[in-house]
Amino acid sequence: RSEANIAARVRDRVRRFMPPAAHVDAHVMFLFSRFADGWATGPLLGIDLEHFADDYEHLIRVVAHEAVHDAENDLALPLPDLAETGEDRQLLLAMREIYREGLASYVAPVGAGGGAGGLAADFGAFDSTFTALYGRHDILRADTLMEAAIQGAGAFYRLGAYMAGVIDSTLGRRALAETFRTG
Repeated sequence: RSEANIAARVRDRVRRFMPPAAHVDAHVMFLFSRFADGWATGPLLGIDLEHFADDYEHLIRVVAHEAVHDAENDLALPLPDLAETGEDRQLLLAMREIYREGLASYVAPVGAGGGAGGLAADFGAFDSTFTALYGRHDILRADTLMEAAIQGAGAFYRLGAYMAGVIDSTLGRRALAETFRTG
């Protein structure tokens, strides 16, 4: 299972979801002990080999997931921050995480599937974050809830993947590809 095979499989998986003229070129570094299975920074994807053992398919999914993040970074239109309050900025951060991790998770799932309580619990995690922000005006609590919903490919990954799937199935692949630019 060579580097060329990994590159070809990742390219085939990600290309189906990208805007037609888009091109992403990233370098993958295989490292040890970074506390996450993968991460994307600029044109560099980091993959921690300690997370994979002999699970080649999981390795392919994580490289593809991080390649989607690289594409999101390259293709996203710069949007002005129109948030007027700390609560609005925190909500915007939560929504960006749901979008970014959700789209990457729809293209290349990295988590273990649905969490306890399923989709209702995932929406509940967002609702709890929203309530902490606007019902209690507690930005620190909202930040803690967001982190919990992101950790371990959690609720925000699954919620965003569900939303990406709805876009793909109702509006089509072209509309989903457009979300790389527009969020």
